[in-house]
Amino acid sequence: MPFRNNGTFLENIILVAISAYAIDKADLDFVNSFAMPPLSHWVDDSHDSAMSPEFLSKLISMDLHGSLSSYPALLQRCLQADAGYGPNGAFLLVLLAARQNKNIRMWLNDIPDGRYGDATVDLRQIAQMANKILGDQSTCKMDITVCSTSYPASLLSLCNTLKTWTDSASSAILIAYLDPWYYRITPERSDSTSSSDHQQWLKFITSAGHDVVISIHFTANFDRLFLQKELKQMYQDGLKFGFDGNIAFVLDYFAVSVSVFDKLGRALIIDEIYDNIINSLMYYSSLNEEFSPQQVMISRNGEKFTELNLEVMTSKVRGV
Repeated sequence: MPFRNNGTFLENIILVAISAYAIDKADLDFVNSFAMPPLSHWVDDSHDSAMSPEFLSKLISMDLHGSLSSYPALLQRCLQADAGYGPNGAFLLVLLAARQNKNIRMWLNDIPDGRYGDATVDLRQIAQMANKILGDQSTCKMDITVCSTSYPASLLSLCNTLKTWTDSASSAILIAYLDPWYYRITPERSDSTSSSDHQQWLKFITSAGHDVVISIHFTANFDRLFLQKELKQMYQDGLKFGFDGNIAFVLDYFAVSVSVFDKLGRALIIDEIYDNIINSLMYYSSLNEEFSPQQVMISRNGEKFTELNLEVMTSKVRGV
């Protein structure tokens, strides 16, 4: 029995907040390993207060006041099409690009016999699936490459795809998203990442000539002490390749690490991204009384977890 979408929302709300920030400034390039199908069945998780069946049911008919680029608005469109299915990150980005009428290039990686079954069939149809939900409203260009080789062997395909993007890379922002079962410092299993292959990934995503690269990496660990060590190692992985702004968001035992590479050294980018994410969490909590942003902890540059300070919207991430 393949795994299905269990409603964990942390990575998707962060991914949409970052993508909305990026797509407002440039066209978007997006690469994603462990992509999962664009839409997959929900699984009710009693521990996931942010995505309860009751809230999802209410969201379908909520008036979101014309917000086109928020996570709740994009999720709402998916639920209105079929309430039994939830979107993956790549599908949310395709919807976002279509709604904003921005061009997007994608390299999507999953395997035919993975933890979600054969994700590759629907990944190849992701643009058509989005147009069906939105009613063929967009004229933006979508260039989608799907790789069915297992990670990290798939990095060769990633490298080859990025080479074809080089000529116009400087005019786009690259978002690179790893969504494995978890990250460990040393290799463990095929559906996880490790420090060594993560560093290969970071090396490749900074090779195509993008001025700005935003790396997003999901992980999980029931042991908070080990989770903190792993987030610190992720940060150190990134430092070797110029990712010198980093912040991780932690909810229960899930974590999403965000790192920024910027050729021009603009320190404010990570701060602006942080503010976008906090605004997104606050907006979501205004719709869902079961969720509070203060359930989320943060870790700057791999340091100890702290509570969100919602009174100070700009985080001084660099140099902490």
